[in-house]
Amino acid sequence: MPVMSSIILFDIGLPIYLYLHRDWWHRLIDQQEFLSSLVWMHFGLIVSLYWLYWAQINTVRKMIDGNPDARNNHHSQGTALLLVRGLMILTGAILANPT
Repeated sequence: MPVMSSIILFDIGLPIYLYLHRDWWHRLIDQQEFLSSLVWMHFGLIVSLYWLYWAQINTVRKMIDGNPDARNNHHSQGTALLLVRGLMILTGAILANPT
């Protein structure tokens, strides 16, 4: 649980850091990358990732309460989380502008 909590906090904090330290307005609005399908795919993956984190937290609460079916759901959600997080990192790497 501590490792997963750290990963969740990192994934929540990274967009905040990028918002505060990158010139996102110039890139998204001035250069019109806002209309790029890759940007929208990356945004969709971020939303999916946060939703899966929310589902994972609810499933862990059920596991702590003693629900025996929650373990299988947690495992399936974890697999989906790994896939979505990997795709999000890949699309972020493609979109990255090392300036």
